[in-house]
Amino acid sequence: MSIEHKKFKKLYKELQYQKSEYEYVIEILREAHLDFEQYYREYCAKREIDIDGLNEKNKQKVEKLIPTRKQQHDEEGLVKIEKQEFIDNTDAKQFKRLYREIAKILHPDVGGDEVEFKKLSDSMINKDWSVLLELSEKYNVEIKNYKQINKILSKKIEAVKDKINLEKSTYSWSLYQCEDNETCKENVVKKFLKHLFDYGDYT
Repeated sequence: MSIEHKKFKKLYKELQYQKSEYEYVIEILREAHLDFEQYYREYCAKREIDIDGLNEKNKQKVEKLIPTRKQQHDEEGLVKIEKQEFIDNTDAKQFKRLYREIAKILHPDVGGDEVEFKKLSDSMINKDWSVLLELSEKYNVEIKNYKQINKILSKKIEAVKDKINLEKSTYSWSLYQCEDNETCKENVVKKFLKHLFDYGDYT
């Protein structure tokens, strides 16, 4: 096994881990955004802060700092992650040869697995190269250009990490991290009010 092949295996596992972490964070935030909205409204109500008036004056900033996510569910009732989160606009030429080699094994006309073939085809349509690479490993299809693929994987890992960090920078995530610490929660809301509305003296 070449050094580039070993590197590929390492990067591939890292990408799978980062994607899993991203999905976990998004799943947490689906509830956390709602929890934050409820908590800071209750906080403001107790202190007679005109939150509706402040929200109306700062509508665009509010929408940016407290994003809402529509929950979609698959046939098993599990919350789905939007496909566009993992779309990769890398030139598909890098993966067409690999697709053809895997298709020779999976195509139903040659006795292949119909479900797996659809998964393969969808990976090309959606440009989700991680699925294509997963199938290449599963069916022992050799990748000719490991060096180039490794560059793509490295960029994708960094992109997913950036998405994770962006999601974790939200006030909703900060409130979630407080768990049952009331002082921590109040400080998050104070910081939010100062940041969004320049309200209060939180520093």
